[in-house]
Amino acid sequence: MLTVTHGGATYANATPADLIAAGVPQAVIDAAIAAKAALDGRDAIRRRIALEAGDILSLIGTTADGGQILLYAFATVIRSLHTAQSLAEVRAAAEPFAELANGFLDRLDSGAVRLPFMVKGMDAAVADIETRATAVAKALAGDAA
Repeated sequence: MLTVTHGGATYANATPADLIAAGVPQAVIDAAIAAKAALDGRDAIRRRIALEAGDILSLIGTTADGGQILLYAFATVIRSLHTAQSLAEVRAAAEPFAELANGFLDRLDSGAVRLPFMVKGMDAAVADIETRATAVAKALAGDAA
């Protein structure tokens, strides 16, 4: 079932045949079918993620954990680097996280761990980040949509 607005009229829960009978152009119907297929595909992926990776709150929790680990590691390294006077002190600043980083990267390289952005592609992931971050910033600033 499709919902299409055309010529000032909205046709809700209509079949393609209903839309043709109402005089909706085939190109508009085809666009509605493609949009519905894209939404259905996205919904199927989201259901699969929920079944295999966890509910949305669990995913948010894992994402928060990752962000906090990165912030902690970054702040710790920056604090140590800020006072480092030698290459040995720079290495010492990174040392607590080197084993963690090497293990993680080894698991990525072996395929034991996969990151979603690698499946989506870097450009697509960055575009999503930019779009969502800008939308949130506009909402926070009170900008019009």
